[in-house]
Amino acid sequence: MPCKRRVDRFASSRWGESLWVVALVLGCAGRAHTQSTPMVELRTTDASLVGDPISVRVTGLPPDVDVVLFSQLVDRSGRLWVSESTFRSSAEGTVDPARQTPIDDAWEGIDALGPFWSPLRKTKAGAHPEPADGHAERTAISALVDKRAVATAAVTRWYRSPEVEEVPVPDDTLAARMFVKRGDDRRSAVIVVPGSGGGVPAGTAEQLASHGHASLALGYFGEPQTVSELESVPLEYFDRAIEFLKAHPRVDPRRIAILGGSKGGELSLLLASRRDDIRAVVAAVPSSVVFQSIADGWPRTSSWSVDGEDLPFVPYVISNRFRESGRLSLLYEDSLENEDAVARATIPVDRIAGSILLVSGRDDWMWPATRMCDDIVARLKEAQFPHEVTHLAYDDVGHEVLTAGFRPVSWSRRVGGTRQGHAAAQADAWKRTLEFLARNLAAAN
Repeated sequence: MPCKRRVDRFASSRWGESLWVVALVLGCAGRAHTQSTPMVELRTTDASLVGDPISVRVTGLPPDVDVVLFSQLVDRSGRLWVSESTFRSSAEGTVDPARQTPIDDAWEGIDALGPFWSPLRKTKAGAHPEPADGHAERTAISALVDKRAVATAAVTRWYRSPEVEEVPVPDDTLAARMFVKRGDDRRSAVIVVPGSGGGVPAGTAEQLASHGHASLALGYFGEPQTVSELESVPLEYFDRAIEFLKAHPRVDPRRIAILGGSKGGELSLLLASRRDDIRAVVAAVPSSVVFQSIADGWPRTSSWSVDGEDLPFVPYVISNRFRESGRLSLLYEDSLENEDAVARATIPVDRIAGSILLVSGRDDWMWPATRMCDDIVARLKEAQFPHEVTHLAYDDVGHEVLTAGFRPVSWSRRVGGTRQGHAAAQADAWKRTLEFLARNLAAAN
């Protein structure tokens, strides 16, 4: 049978936007089957951004046969990710992970996300050509019957929309990269700060710019313009970055948010509590207090400083149970028992002048983020906080929850949770983060 290519457009979906279905038919299975042609339906949004919903279904198969879904993804670094999952086709000749459980225990239960989060990395960076010059990734899923591909489909998904450009940051005292869609209008803006891993989080900033925000990825330690370690980081550095952003001709200074995870979540809440021009805060797995620095050797210093003076901090308590287990969350749990230090170092979140979105995993092995988020919510409720407060707390999820979903999950047990739990949470949290930012950074009427 000659190969056929078909592209269909669906007028609506449960995600409220039109979808594309791309399928390349390779041939029929070996068993007699003349009524229809196997086809992989790979559906995503018109924008086809990384993190947007995506689904797969196979139709036109012989009924009641074993079908392997072979998933491949080449990411922006040219690395290949691969997984296989086996299903039994239905009486109608379909395989649909949203309705069927794999028969090979590739994951637990019915999971429409399975073919997208389950791939594992098979090659190093640069092993394959980078899709779209490193601004996209390529996903392909094939249906195999009797070890033979009967149909396949592929789609390019963008980290950075083709409409987004990187614009110069002329202040050479900032370790920053800025992204915005082409044009001359003023847009809402999001400052993105990293956690303890450091660096300049350009990937998240590109994704937010693709959703319409001007975005500033801002590193704050370990860069040539910054302190060398996450120790006594001067908050004046961030004040300078915020003032730069407010003065930028593509930014509406009345619509600025900050987003960070882990130590970046702690920082985001702290900065917003000290300024009246941050309209929204997204803090993923954050702390409710200022903790001791995490510089080499764990010196008895604060993570943050103002006017050259360390902010009050909660010092680490090195307990026997932490030493014996090596589980980092126990270090922080024991440290939070120091009530006097906690009282001095608590972040005054009730002073924040905008809405707050908190995201946590209930099985966080890095620090007790859900407990600290619950404390933040309780204090805001007691203070009759006038702005929106939302806490998304997920079961079976550890420390790596706020990242674009519907793609392979890199996970290790040391962060807590499970791969499958993280996959579901990441898909939901990213969607709700985008909704939160759109809602709270909307232009004033």
